[in-house]
Amino acid sequence: MKTYADVMFTPAVCAQQDRDRTGESYARRYASMDRSKLGPDEADFLGSRTSIYMASVSETGWPYVQHRGGPAGFLKVLDTRRWALRIIAATVSIFPKATC
Repeated sequence: MKTYADVMFTPAVCAQQDRDRTGESYARRYASMDRSKLGPDEADFLGSRTSIYMASVSETGWPYVQHRGGPAGFLKVLDTRRWALRIIAATVSIFPKATC
């Protein structure tokens, strides 16, 4: 699986960074990060959110995006690689009302 940096820093992006003289600073920053795990900063950030979007892509290439929300703490980091959502029951109304 590609990392975010692999997707973000395409050859064209790296070439532009070299022209802008910013490539070395980005390379140093990303080289020193362990991007395969959630660290304390990411855990704190995620735990403080009241709203998130989750996205994936189907095997046919179509995106699927979901929104989830709740009080701060509804998203909990379980360990360096896993997180969970606390699902809060809600009343659902369907409009217009079905007539059978």
